[in-house]
Amino acid sequence: IHDVMEHGYNDDDDDEEDGPVIVPYDEFESSLSRSAALLNTTPKQVDSAGGAKHRIDYPLLFAAMSPQEDVVMCAARVLDEQRDVSLVREAAAYLEEVEAHR
Repeated sequence: IHDVMEHGYNDDDDDEEDGPVIVPYDEFESSLSRSAALLNTTPKQVDSAGGAKHRIDYPLLFAAMSPQEDVVMCAARVLDEQRDVSLVREAAAYLEEVEAHR
């Protein structure tokens, strides 16, 4: 209250900072392309028909993969972090049912 009376402003009335920010689409695209270039990301290709089957059987695990990970690395990270019960179960099932029989 002291700041409002003395300086004539209220820190809680920053309406410009409270709402969503509208970013022009061309700025969004250029930012996205810069980010992709920095990460050097390319979509991972499914290496075989078995890989496509595993992608269907273990959708959470494949969705959790980062661009620089393969499936086994992702499963290991998921089991280490243990943040999502369904994802942990799927990662464990993948390792037991698929990788154990290779």
